[in-house]
Amino acid sequence: MTSAVAGLYGLRINTRQTREEIAPVGDYPDLSACFDSYGDHMSGPRVLVVTTKLVGFAGLLVMAFWFGQMFWEAKKVAEFCFSYSRFSQLRAALLIYHDLYGAFPPTKYQAHGGAPVHSWRVLLAPYTTDDFADWYAKKHEKYDFSQEWNCAHNLAAMDFMPPLYTLDREYPSDGRTRRTTDFLAIGEGDEWPGERPGRPLRALLVTKGADRFLLVEYPGSGIHWMEPRY
Repeated sequence: MTSAVAGLYGLRINTRQTREEIAPVGDYPDLSACFDSYGDHMSGPRVLVVTTKLVGFAGLLVMAFWFGQMFWEAKKVAEFCFSYSRFSQLRAALLIYHDLYGAFPPTKYQAHGGAPVHSWRVLLAPYTTDDFADWYAKKHEKYDFSQEWNCAHNLAAMDFMPPLYTLDREYPSDGRTRRTTDFLAIGEGDEWPGERPGRPLRALLVTKGADRFLLVEYPGSGIHWMEPRY
């Protein structure tokens, strides 16, 4: 009976000792080493997971930066193409004017000495678009060069700025509210307009024979398109 109980509980009876001297079979193992070993084995997968997450996050940041750069470059290309298109259309209008009158429009026009000064943009307006050429021609006929450009009569006569004078892609939806031009002309006695922060000036020299006409793109000029300034 004693041996059976001893076998059940993992005990060893020393027959050389009295029956009361019963000792456990060896020492109980130190399990902390096992847990430490388990932790060592698990630290590898945990480090791998954390590293994978960090690498993935860094990859997302790189992709976001890359796509941002691509978007920025695409925007710049689109702006350049639109600007080039506007320049090309203005060049065509200036050449049409030259064919009709034998010269480019003066940047500052006077019907005669002492008369009010008017802008080249007013003179060029009927030739800036094929779709509304007749409409602009009729409005241009109402314009009175003997009066100031900003008198009530002239402002009413030319109450719609030609689309070629703006870089606004939404134009002409706001044609009767948007009045400032994005394109200037550098004539005799004009100073070169100051550089715009973050946006270099673009210019186009239109030539025909010995005649020259210098156009400058100047977004946000604050100059009324009919004003005889630049």
